[in-house]
Amino acid sequence: MAQEHRPARACRPKPPRRVTVWLLFLLYLAAEAAIVHYVARLDVLDARIAYGPAQAIALFEALDASSRAAYRVFNFIDFAFIPLYSALLVTWFRFLDTDADADMPGWPWLGLLPGVFDVVETAGVALLLRSEHPAQSPGLWLAVVGTPLKWLGTARVLSLLVLAEIRGLRKRRLEGRPWFDPSPSDDGS
Repeated sequence: MAQEHRPARACRPKPPRRVTVWLLFLLYLAAEAAIVHYVARLDVLDARIAYGPAQAIALFEALDASSRAAYRVFNFIDFAFIPLYSALLVTWFRFLDTDADADMPGWPWLGLLPGVFDVVETAGVALLLRSEHPAQSPGLWLAVVGTPLKWLGTARVLSLLVLAEIRGLRKRRLEGRPWFDPSPSDDGS
């Protein structure tokens, strides 16, 4: 009698899906709170939805040495923050309780979209911080274009996640499962 082949990945124990997403979300909230507390005294481009080149140039020309140093620290923290929220979004997509896997097997990678645009924006800001002449910095257009794309990507990804969660809640209700019931594959089977 031949045994059924199970990939090694399926044999590893997994934490319940919702627990993983909630833990990443709590870690995200703690990091976001720290960033907001730090940024409260700074005027940063990251907090804006969109801005033009003139606004960015004016901001960077007005920075004194201590403000520029504080902005550099924030920008470094922002670079480190991108993988955290990207991991949260990708994990959340992977753990949705819908039939979307069959429809779009690559859709968890949509969770990287805001992070990609945030990297563009943050790299632009890093170049602007190193430049003595912001109007001539290649980072100017990276930041100006990256910021609204980051926010549009974030809005798109979050709207997809909310719609998928609603779809999953409906699916669980139709199956007679409670709303917070982990899906059958959560136990590692």
